[in-house]
Amino acid sequence: APERARDDRTRRRLFVPTITATVGTRAALLEVPAGLDDTDPRVAALSRAPREALTKRLLWLVAGLGGEVGFTELRALLPRIDASDFGACSESLAWLVGQEWVEQRGDDAIALAFGVSSAEVLARLGRETGVARARGGVLTHFLDQAHQARARCDEADREMWLLRGVAILRADPDVPPTMVADVLLQLAEVELDRGDLEAARGFLGDVFSLRGLSASAEVAVRLRYAELYAAEGRLERGLDALSDATASARDASDAPLVARCGVVQVGLLFRDAELRRAATRLESLTSADVREPTLAIPLAVATGRIRAAQGRANEGVAGLEAALEAVALDDVRIEVPAHLALGQLLVVNGQLSAAADRFEQSRGTARAMGLRDLEIGALIGLGDVARLEGRPEDAARQLRRAAGLAEAGRDRASHGAATAGLALALAHT
Repeated sequence: APERARDDRTRRRLFVPTITATVGTRAALLEVPAGLDDTDPRVAALSRAPREALTKRLLWLVAGLGGEVGFTELRALLPRIDASDFGACSESLAWLVGQEWVEQRGDDAIALAFGVSSAEVLARLGRETGVARARGGVLTHFLDQAHQARARCDEADREMWLLRGVAILRADPDVPPTMVADVLLQLAEVELDRGDLEAARGFLGDVFSLRGLSASAEVAVRLRYAELYAAEGRLERGLDALSDATASARDASDAPLVARCGVVQVGLLFRDAELRRAATRLESLTSADVREPTLAIPLAVATGRIRAAQGRANEGVAGLEAALEAVALDDVRIEVPAHLALGQLLVVNGQLSAAADRFEQSRGTARAMGLRDLEIGALIGLGDVARLEGRPEDAARQLRRAAGLAEAGRDRASHGAATAGLALALAHT
């Protein structure tokens, strides 16, 4: 059962992949769990509760928060369910305790009572008029918290908030498709970051089958598919997905989305050794004057790599340094890869000391934020610098650490890069 398999990523699927998962058809897939039936006295009592609508919203909220919540967090969320009168809320909670729907945990928390599951409550109350109105505000809160967790690189907290959203989506067929897509696209990104491509594909398939998506959501799912294909080494499929994404963005007259598709396309073309096509696409983006930091920095990275491949690494270094100085970044998932890329360009340009500084800076940030993949990249860079400076023992030490981290994280691509570098270092000892 999904409740028991919370730690099993392969069971986090919201829909059955062979079924068209539209908002309209999902209702046919839902079943109220058998733990509570309509003859249960608690169910009958709920319709006679004092302040019935408020009581049901509170019970639904506790279930939506995973079945247990501290009073501080609960109080902060009360305005989201139109429940600002804390005195009335206290009376409703006391009634729910008396009816054995919930129970107090210590002095500062409340939880669903034994035998009452979150899924049961969400399924029974999701279509109540008051709950339906509150649902959007609560899901928005979950998504806001997930975005904030991503910004501070707290992937565990981010996933917790997203899985809370999934619990509501699973039980409620009336959630707007754009909100469904937002939750599932973020979960796909989590799985892509950790390298679980099968789970990412599942979430993307769920989003792709939704009807009524916004143009931006349709573009976003195609971009994620491009990243998935690239991670699988199927770059041509990735480029096909990007072509579809670009066409959708142009149909929507969304210039920033068109530019984002172009930046990703340049990166894939470069990886596929299509240097001329990458340079041509790059020029079209440069002329569009992309200013948003989330686009400008990746564009400067792509430009630098292409310039280095053209034998003009000094221009790539200058351009990326200027871009990093010109914009204020608050997303380390953009900033650290940019500094790693700058270190690699500095190596190509023969500026080994400056490159080492960038790699050390990137490694410190990545390690502090728990970004293992970026820490591995920094260690590989430091190993390359040490080897080129004639310090093979130091190079081997850094590259062994990188290989160890990659193996522990089941990152095959990084492990291959680290072991290849290690072989070069050992050849010079």
